[in-house]
Amino acid sequence: MRMEYSRYRTSIQLPVISIPQWPAMNVELIMSIPVWSSQMELGIPDLDSAHKAFFAELAHITAAPDDQFGALFFLLIAKLERDFEEEEELMERIDFPALNSHREQHARILSGLHHVVPHVMNGEIESGRQAIELLQEWFLFHLTTMDLALAVAVDLDNGADGLPESIVAQATQEHVQDQSRN
Repeated sequence: MRMEYSRYRTSIQLPVISIPQWPAMNVELIMSIPVWSSQMELGIPDLDSAHKAFFAELAHITAAPDDQFGALFFLLIAKLERDFEEEEELMERIDFPALNSHREQHARILSGLHHVVPHVMNGEIESGRQAIELLQEWFLFHLTTMDLALAVAVDLDNGADGLPESIVAQATQEHVQDQSRN
């Protein structure tokens, strides 16, 4: 996955979990779970902490046996609702110009998850697992677009002169590597 911001270019390489095959588990899905990496940090401690915890929750729910999945699915939705509310409060505090579109993205993903709840309640666990897989893909995109823009806005609101420090450091390192190859 590659994301660009102005003249800085940064890429995120996602490590994946390697888990031995266990009976009664969806090993293919488990092996595809991205693990939090410091390369994914936006330089805003509260956001980075919430994102890291979210990755841990994704790993936990994906590895859960079917008889525990439903309860974990409902807890994950509740946790996302709280996290999104806190993030939206942050955006309101800094008068973030993209608040409405960011909030809309949160509402759309929550709506999708809420539409899957009746299926999970009726024992259709595979529907819930598919929703978690899609949630994971959505989140990686959201992180590298919407949340990156939010991190820049938070830094600017705090008096910083541009991109979050971790992104600048990574872009600088990649630029040096690119120059050494040429």
